Amino acid sequence: MRSGLALAVNVFALGAAVTVPLAQAAPPTPVDVYLIGGQSNATGQGYLANLPDGVIPDARVLLFHSGGHLHSGTEPNTWLPLRQASESPDRFGPELGFGNRLQELEPDRKLAIIKHACSGTSLFKDWAPGSDAADRVHFGTAGTLGLGRRMADKMHDKLEGKP
Repeated sequence: MRSGLALAVNVFALGAAVTVPLAQAAPPTPVDVYLIGGQSNATGQGYLANLPDGVIPDARVLLFHSGGHLHSGTEPNTWLPLRQASESPDRFGPELGFGNRLQELEPDRKLAIIKHACSGTSLFKDWAPGSDAADRVHFGTAGTLGLGRRMADKMHDKLEGKP
């Protein structure tokens, strides 16, 4: 009785292994990825309460934002439908208008925005590859890499599907 059960399980597993590779996978959909990075202008200083009536983030646009200095009311470092991500949950940056307008211009394209911004930083010192490690808290713990390099490394990892 035991050997019959083992045989049935092995046949089922073999059948599943054979059929999976034969299934036609959909071709990958290209995604246009845009980066928003920088200081306070990139962070965004607009108040959500001051947005004109009818401005709604286009949920077809994906947003990935870093944590620490950007708040969206959701988890950072994950893909989300377009929403605000600024220094406080009641503010927004260029991601809303930029994402909405791009999707309006390219309605058949899949769009994604990766945002990392930190107000009060120096483009010369804090965003320069090879700068000191004092600013690493803004985007991961990449040692002595500057914010710009860390942003590029994080973006590459996410596009490759790495955590």
